[in-house]
Amino acid sequence: MKTRIIQDEPEPTRRRPPSQRSNIAGRMARWSAHHRKKAIFGWLALSIALFALSIVSPMKQIVFETSGPGESGRMDKILYEDFRQPGGEAILVQSRTLTATQPEFARAVKAVIDSFIAGSPVPARLVTQPHAGFRAARLRNLAIAATSLEYIVFVDGDMMLHPEFIADHRRIARPGCYTQGVRVLTDERRTHELLAGGSAALSPFSRGLGGLRRLYLVHSPLLSSVVRRLANRFIAIKSCNQGFWRADLQRINGFDEAFVGWGPEDKELCARLEHAGVRRQTLLFGGIACHLHHEPAPRDRLPALLARLAATRRERRVRAEHGLDSHPRT
Repeated sequence: MKTRIIQDEPEPTRRRPPSQRSNIAGRMARWSAHHRKKAIFGWLALSIALFALSIVSPMKQIVFETSGPGESGRMDKILYEDFRQPGGEAILVQSRTLTATQPEFARAVKAVIDSFIAGSPVPARLVTQPHAGFRAARLRNLAIAATSLEYIVFVDGDMMLHPEFIADHRRIARPGCYTQGVRVLTDERRTHELLAGGSAALSPFSRGLGGLRRLYLVHSPLLSSVVRRLANRFIAIKSCNQGFWRADLQRINGFDEAFVGWGPEDKELCARLEHAGVRRQTLLFGGIACHLHHEPAPRDRLPALLARLAATRRERRVRAEHGLDSHPRT
């Protein structure tokens, strides 16, 4: 006689489909990717609505005396708002006979810089390199090597910062992300007025600010948190207003120092960050900065540098061959 053994087996466990991310910004980004026209027109409608909102909202003024970053900026703000004392000294380094490359002129400039560093309420350092063409990538690597702070914000010297510029960057900073900010362009006439000591009170209605970019002057921490991913599709990468975690920059070996000449060294850096798994977010309606007008730098090497950027994207490069590790911590 043959015996057949029947054994009850547990029903196979059904796998649940992976749950989709439930955060608002992620859903908005996915929706906009599948509904591009609606997203674009919706973005324009939002810009118009914010423009109208700024009409009835109190104007946030950008003032030179209160627009400095960090602890030194806080000190300037206290002096300006509480003491209202006039500047005790203004220094113009100028020579009708010497040029900036001559030793006598260089010594005069160094004396002013040393005086500023000695009187700074927070640690300040001067990072320089010999002038051998446009080498912004190398100079930024030198600056990264000179600091030990865990989060780094890059701005250009031709930018005028909102009083809450650094606070906005600190608020939106998140591990695993780098932050791209925006800028408002000031025309030549407005720039001359600002540098001559004219009113620095800027609003979306101020003249000399170009077209729709004037809407970037709207300051709203709530909106900036909501659109931090959605705005990635509309805001270009520019190193004049960016925030990075130091560890992320070290992982990709910083800026590629093969970029000599005006070009997309900032876009190439961000491409490698994204290849390494660092996500982008955009700081809109916060981290406000105005770009002062000046003559553009020569673009003679731009075609070759664009080709290098294309190679980085095509080959999905992560680390720069000649980058941050060329400069030991100082």
